[in-house]
Amino acid sequence: MTRRAWIVGIVLTAVLLGLTLRDIKPDEFLASLGRGQYGWVGAALLVTVVGYLLRVARWRTIVGPRFDSRLAPYTAVIVGFAVNNLFPARLGEFVRAYIGAKHSDQRKTFFLATIVLERILDGLTLVGILTVVSLFTELPFEIRTLQVVGALLFVAAAVTVWLAARMEAHALRFMGLLLRFLPQRIYRWADLRVLSFLTGFARIRQPSDLLKLGAYSIAVWTCEMTAYALIMRVFSVTPSGIQSVSAPAFLLSVVNLFMGPRWPPFPLSASASQRRRHWQSQR
Repeated sequence: MTRRAWIVGIVLTAVLLGLTLRDIKPDEFLASLGRGQYGWVGAALLVTVVGYLLRVARWRTIVGPRFDSRLAPYTAVIVGFAVNNLFPARLGEFVRAYIGAKHSDQRKTFFLATIVLERILDGLTLVGILTVVSLFTELPFEIRTLQVVGALLFVAAAVTVWLAARMEAHALRFMGLLLRFLPQRIYRWADLRVLSFLTGFARIRQPSDLLKLGAYSIAVWTCEMTAYALIMRVFSVTPSGIQSVSAPAFLLSVVNLFMGPRWPPFPLSASASQRRRHWQSQR
């Protein structure tokens, strides 16, 4: 790595760290650190690292052998998620696509398609978790709505992507009809990127690849939720100040964190009637 790259990296790290810490109150932060049970930190870090390794393995399965180095997918995933955690609008996805394109012979649109496929897999996995949770606890109306709408959207997206991958020639012909009214120069520019984008879905044409990606997604989210549970143990944190949280309630809170709008928190250990009154009080 060049000296210039090191300097840029240090400056970027300092800026991102400053953005992360800008709203933290030092006294409360230090007091929280003093109450931590740090025996759980090692386990949380281990599970988190395993989760990211699984994310990289899943992405490499989608992308295929297209990177010019073994470290490239790890760099792209870690940097992309770091940017996602610090900036809005999931800008890290575009950063990951840029890094992927820089370390391969594919366009950025190809890598954006692979990331779209990842998000669809994540959405289907979270909807599945939400469905399992609904078997053990009564969901509030808003959460049930999220479950139904999420299932419809992600299943529709998955079917669309699968059909586009299986019938690429027909998809290209359809896009050609939509783009044919554009000027020749713009048509060529758009056509190349549409072709590159559709190529990013190629690895889901076979059922065996779909099963492998589904298994990776379940493993990824198992690690994600285990890491959250361990971090909660470090600082004895439970939603809404409740002293103990059931497994379904914990899963529900994590799914809501990643999928849902930021609704007011409800007491996860409360009964169904208490939850219903809580939601009614928020209207």
